[in-house]
Amino acid sequence: MRPSLALLVAGLLLPLAAEASALEWLRRMNEAVRTTTYEGVAVYRSGDQLETLRVYHRFADGHEQERMISLSGDPREVRRSDDQITCVSSAHKTVVVNQPGLKGLLPNLPRAAFEKLAERYELEEVGLARIAGKMCQGIEIRARDAFRYSYRIWLDQQTALPLSVNLLGEQDEILEQLVYTQINFPDALPDDVFESSLGADGLAEFHAAPQAAGDRLPADEWEVVKMPEGFRLATRDHQQLPG
Repeated sequence: MRPSLALLVAGLLLPLAAEASALEWLRRMNEAVRTTTYEGVAVYRSGDQLETLRVYHRFADGHEQERMISLSGDPREVRRSDDQITCVSSAHKTVVVNQPGLKGLLPNLPRAAFEKLAERYELEEVGLARIAGKMCQGIEIRARDAFRYSYRIWLDQQTALPLSVNLLGEQDEILEQLVYTQINFPDALPDDVFESSLGADGLAEFHAAPQAAGDRLPADEWEVVKMPEGFRLATRDHQQLPG
């Protein structure tokens, strides 16, 4: 018995609908990581490294603020006001302003990136899970080639904020993981939670100027001349270290 044309078409459309739904979750996530006000505790794991962070994030009057405080190891914290990043380390007795390479704690993609996301990745909803007391929708972002990592992300059903982000290796092993163990969504956060508790007395301050992709570097710097298809140079930094 041959399947009807309607069943064949339905079979083709189901994966497309599932991918579109997963993509819509990611669009919501991308907006949520920027505009959601929240506070919580997160655990970050990479290999043998394990770190606990207290996180404050606020979006008010069109401006984004974030403060991450390490609750394990040497006292240190990272503060972000829009695109300006300030790192304070009491162990190294330094304050670094505009720390190169650092962004927000949670992933945020340029809007243009979504237009080509499905070209390089397969997107799929992978069920529900409870994280930090919240029901979350699972989304898998699986690379179509060997040049990219895959991801499994769990998004709070109410806000679309990612409460768990997993970086996956070739055998689906978790290479890096960020998981919230506590999360709250207050209407507002006071100004004082974004002020450093470490102080600046006795700390040396350094300012690093990020360099755009088109800026010239000194002649002896190496440059990427051949990249796999779909990759581009997004940014690079040239900094002078103390001493």
